[in-house]
Amino acid sequence: MESKDNYIATAAIRLNKRKLLKKTQNYPTVLSIYFRGKKEEYTTSVQCTEMEWERLTKNKNIKDPTLKDKRDRIAEIQSKANKLINKLGKNFSFESFECLYFGIKAKAVKNKQDVYAAMQEYELSLKSNGQVGTAQTYHDAVISLKKFRPKLNFVDVTVAFLTKYEQFMIAKGKSPSTIGIYLRNLRTIMNVARTNKIIPQDMYPFGAARKGLYEIPTSRKNKRALDEGTIKAILNFIPRTESEAKALAFWQFSFFCNGLNMCDIFNLKYSNMQGDCLSLYRSKTVRTRKVQQPIEIYITPIIRAIIDKYGNSDRKSDNYIFDVYKKGDTCERKFQLRKLMIRFINDHMEIIGNELGVKIKTTTYVARHSWATILIHKGVPTAFVSIGLGHASLTTTANYLSDFTETQKKNVGQMLMDIKI
Repeated sequence: MESKDNYIATAAIRLNKRKLLKKTQNYPTVLSIYFRGKKEEYTTSVQCTEMEWERLTKNKNIKDPTLKDKRDRIAEIQSKANKLINKLGKNFSFESFECLYFGIKAKAVKNKQDVYAAMQEYELSLKSNGQVGTAQTYHDAVISLKKFRPKLNFVDVTVAFLTKYEQFMIAKGKSPSTIGIYLRNLRTIMNVARTNKIIPQDMYPFGAARKGLYEIPTSRKNKRALDEGTIKAILNFIPRTESEAKALAFWQFSFFCNGLNMCDIFNLKYSNMQGDCLSLYRSKTVRTRKVQQPIEIYITPIIRAIIDKYGNSDRKSDNYIFDVYKKGDTCERKFQLRKLMIRFINDHMEIIGNELGVKIKTTTYVARHSWATILIHKGVPTAFVSIGLGHASLTTTANYLSDFTETQKKNVGQMLMDIKI
């Protein structure tokens, strides 16, 4: 029979001597809560040296004002913990204690097992980092998953659950690409939960199907690159309206600039123009790589002509080259403007593609793939193309590319210009 004492939690504050804080040369104090043979620890705001802790715990008559303040704060933390333990009584749990103790953080603590709460919290962190587009995919994933299962805890995410969700999405007519995006987001949250020990390793459901785990479906890659003849036709197309001209100019700019994606094009500033080159870092990878390899693009006459025609007249170094964004735009505003501009380009490029009888949609993404494919077909080293695209690569590849000269970069630009002739 379980002892009545096991129903009563206890609180104590101790000095964590395992963690020396380098900046202050102090140790943090922790609030330790013991309940039914288990312990949870919460770091407090009070820091002490070993000597200070010795005085605080053994000397009742402290006159030093700094030590008195630390003693009072420790007493306040201890008192608060004891009151909450008494308040919860037999209903005590670590989770309920955390909810009451942390106050404004209660919702986050309370929902520690809630998958949707974790995904929404992750979405907010992405937004705060300016990753609005990625955050939107988490928002959409939560909406989709809630239609299948209104409430979802981490323990519910099993191989059977994931398989049934996939079948549910297929029945709704959703593509493998969409299903894959949502489930990769869920996998990320499950990885976070595993790291934080919210779920044990043996509860993790993602992995190879041959091992009895759930394997996220992948869609067959559609052909997204145009052949050289089609590219030549697009580059020589004579626009019939100013809107077509502008859309075509941005598409060509992407093609001649290493297949640069529109997000990076719209973010270009005049400070990126360094001599005869554009030098930039991909916005997609700037937060995810410890070592950044800049993309350097030789400014050919065609690139310069597009900048001269559609670039801002005020060429201060901190001004955007193109007028898609303005100073002071929030990340959310930039996301909306980027979507609108890409839609504008793609809509007009679809008209141009139809006029030329192109069977593949001539989207901005196709411009990127076509740049890479054509250069590889022309014998340009894969390493050059890989870094030109800003793709992650092995260190040896990055080091190999560093040997490419300014002349070689210029020759690649000239090679692309020759297509139009």
